[in-house]
Amino acid sequence: MVAIQPVANGNGGALRAARDALAASDTELIGVAFGDEPFIDRRLPAETWATHVIAGADATLCGKRPDAVVDKGGLFFDDSGRLTCTKEWYDMTGDEQATMRAALAKGAAITNTGFSIFRREAALERLDRMWLHKGDTEYHHVDLFRLFHEDGLRTHAHVYEGGIRSGVNRWTNVLDGEEYLYARVRERLAQAGARPHPDAQITLDDDIEEFVARDGMGVGCVLAGRVHLGAGASVGPYCVLANATVTGDSHVGARSRLTDTRLHNVAIADSDCGPPVAEPIRELATVTELSSSELLNSVVSGGVRATNVRADATVLPANWTVDGATLGIRRDPALGMPYADTPPLWEFVPEDYLPGAYTFGDMRGLPDWEALRAHVSRMMREEIAPRATSSKYVRKLLMASVDTLLAAQFEGRHVTDRMTPEELWGGLYGLTGVVTGNGDPYAVDKRRDRDLALTLADDLGAASRDWPELLRLDVAANLIDLTSVRMLERMRSHPGFLAESLAEAGSITPAIDSTRRFMERLTEGNPSRVLWLTDNDGETVFDLHVVRRLLDEGHVVVVAAKSAAASNDATRGDVLAAARGIGLDIGAEPRLSVIASGSTTVGTNLFWATPEFVHALRECDVVISKGQGNWYTTRGLRKDTFCMLMSKGMTAEKTTGIVAPRETPLAGLIVAHVSRDAVWSGSLRELAVT
Repeated sequence: MVAIQPVANGNGGALRAARDALAASDTELIGVAFGDEPFIDRRLPAETWATHVIAGADATLCGKRPDAVVDKGGLFFDDSGRLTCTKEWYDMTGDEQATMRAALAKGAAITNTGFSIFRREAALERLDRMWLHKGDTEYHHVDLFRLFHEDGLRTHAHVYEGGIRSGVNRWTNVLDGEEYLYARVRERLAQAGARPHPDAQITLDDDIEEFVARDGMGVGCVLAGRVHLGAGASVGPYCVLANATVTGDSHVGARSRLTDTRLHNVAIADSDCGPPVAEPIRELATVTELSSSELLNSVVSGGVRATNVRADATVLPANWTVDGATLGIRRDPALGMPYADTPPLWEFVPEDYLPGAYTFGDMRGLPDWEALRAHVSRMMREEIAPRATSSKYVRKLLMASVDTLLAAQFEGRHVTDRMTPEELWGGLYGLTGVVTGNGDPYAVDKRRDRDLALTLADDLGAASRDWPELLRLDVAANLIDLTSVRMLERMRSHPGFLAESLAEAGSITPAIDSTRRFMERLTEGNPSRVLWLTDNDGETVFDLHVVRRLLDEGHVVVVAAKSAAASNDATRGDVLAAARGIGLDIGAEPRLSVIASGSTTVGTNLFWATPEFVHALRECDVVISKGQGNWYTTRGLRKDTFCMLMSKGMTAEKTTGIVAPRETPLAGLIVAHVSRDAVWSGSLRELAVT
């Protein structure tokens, strides 16, 4: 229960303020401590309670044998040895002060520790009889002892023989108390087999005894500098922790070294503990070493050497050496950029922005949850790993990391529950590059799709199409994806399927049709600054035909592509190659630039935006967002946006409101305009201005 003391009028005032709460309680005893005694050892109240019960007392005051009595609260006894009262030095008479000095000289003086126990009902009956001290500003709860004694109740004093720190009345007391706590923790850890440095400042969320009892630290660990260990943290044997913080559901595996590093919900694999020392014997021979790093919700395999790493929701594969990297997911709206009041990302999207339509946790409890995870594992095993490497050994190593990430749990939650599919795929693409050394597993597929797109664009006369036909043709070019099993099956059964579908696209009315809005804004209106977000590599060929026409209309265009390979999406290098393929000389076009967005996953994850991309987004008048991935990852964007995509699959159908039969994919063709001041709720069909 909680009671508020409205006026700072002493411990007695606190009891009076808590009167109603105490009256409603069914507890037998009340324990009271001074507010300036934060360093009381747990044994002190335990011993006081035990002697209170044994003595059958109504009130027990814990005292100590002091080194001095001046400015202390002294205990006074009657001729039978019963406690009569305790008084502060400034409340004592001259004779009482002399009595305390004489008792000190004999080693018999007892002063107040600040901890008392009262029978609840008896204390409540006497609260109104307490009196004010210090110029009528404070009630002292210890006055109850005088009242209890006067009323014939049994008062008792327990003398605590353990060490007691001074009350905290000045900063020197704080420093002294901190050192006491540090020393106590160091001593107890040393007794448990650890080797803390004499000056180590070790803090725990647990009580030190509880931490040791649950085997929170293995033998032989060396601790130096400032070290903090959370309530759920554990450290294996023969580790070195120097200026480290370990919190959450974290385990630091045997023979790990943490230097200037913070972990939260991180599992570091145990390493072989023999032999745990180096030759010559100077320090522990650690196997896994993390320095100047911050890791969250991640698994670290054995033998990792990581420096200057920021990781969240990922796996660091075994025996990897990395210096300077950001891994997994990123949710920092500052984007690493300077700002005054508003982090840069919140200029463009709401503060509940997520780079995707949902998180895996949103699907927990639904059949889709396991299906989605199984799909990720299958795609990695059957599609990405074989493309990345021919080595069965390396594939096995990659899949081990993938399975570890999918299975990882901290504090009862899967790591993936926080992630959108787009974030997970971004992490897995990065992991693939680390393990296999192949940063672009789809490179061959993309070149093949691009060559096919160049041929189809020429055959279909993309350069000379009128605006409405060109827009629809550009959206339909999303079908140029020979990594799709469904598309390959159609091509095998009907080799002319792609060419016929694209030819038909020009005459199809989009399921959401903002073509008229596009024309008004970008072919009939004043010149604008356009930011174009690319999608698949193949369709980029058709994108650039539209871009060239926008340049002809007088617009300034920035094309933003992936910073690194993500499936078959176009990187900046891919866009430049496609531009060469259609004869678009980017260097000769002063109003055209091609940049990397910072994103390394499907769509445009704005949490990874580069400063260059932020500038382009800030300066643009219109965004053209191609493909489903960009639709999922830029929802909420406060910019006039034309979303040009094909609605394919359940997520697209749910978020766009457009259901296209598999046998007629062009029925899902969308050219939708969303205004910068749109209220982002409902489907794209409901948002779009047509």
